[in-house]
Amino acid sequence: MKAPLIVFALCAACAGSGGLQAPAPRPGAELVVHMDKTEVFEGEPIYAVIELRNPGRDTVRVAPFSLFDSWMRCLLRGTTLAQYQQPGIIVDYFTGPKYRGDPLAPGESKLQSIVLQAYWGVPGPVDHTLYLRTIPSGTYSFLCSLRPWHQADGRDLTLAAVAPNATFLIRPPHEEEGNRVHEFEGLAARLDVVNWQAETFDTVLAWSARRLAADSADPFVPVVLASALTKATVTGRGADSTRAMHARGLGRAIVAFRPRSAIAAYLGSVVQPRR
Repeated sequence: MKAPLIVFALCAACAGSGGLQAPAPRPGAELVVHMDKTEVFEGEPIYAVIELRNPGRDTVRVAPFSLFDSWMRCLLRGTTLAQYQQPGIIVDYFTGPKYRGDPLAPGESKLQSIVLQAYWGVPGPVDHTLYLRTIPSGTYSFLCSLRPWHQADGRDLTLAAVAPNATFLIRPPHEEEGNRVHEFEGLAARLDVVNWQAETFDTVLAWSARRLAADSADPFVPVVLASALTKATVTGRGADSTRAMHARGLGRAIVAFRPRSAIAAYLGSVVQPRR
């Protein structure tokens, strides 16, 4: 059974004497957060898609759309953690005097696919190998906004957008889930880039195939495959076409099982070959 993609968006319907009417296209840009689940267990990678879309009839101008940009601000807030994103790199821009923001045509969207632990959390067992932090158990709100691009005189050149809160629960894992987390952390401990070898990629591929045979939507496999492809490319060890095709084939199997999911979007952005 396919899990639905949960969309946290602000919806409005216009009701008249004749019943519900189709809402008119709204001007401006909308920011929406998509997540697959509203409840996960601690240690499980949490996938999300941040979407900036134009529901109106006219092209709008927006600031650069990326978590590495200062215009994009996302806050993860919970009972034990309140933290803005912690990007590993910072991107800055130099623009000419005629720049008025990036155009976003009617019906078009910009997407940012992420694993929350890559940007939020506290140091944990896979922080130095998979670069994923730990988010403790608790109830969380995920808030994102896109600030306008300002002119030198302070006037806004682009539109601002604020996403409705996405709320979710992280609970302690059950025994079987805890075993899965422990196995994942055990593999992750061997995936540091310094000691990466072609044989390490083989271990990842065999582990991923075994996990997917038991659960076609295993949430740990995508981050492991993405890390393996990156490390093989960076080190040149195991970066042959056979291993890469095998890894991408495993990724395509997950996408086929859950085509409209945040996991599929993440795999499409980091595992599938770039054109």
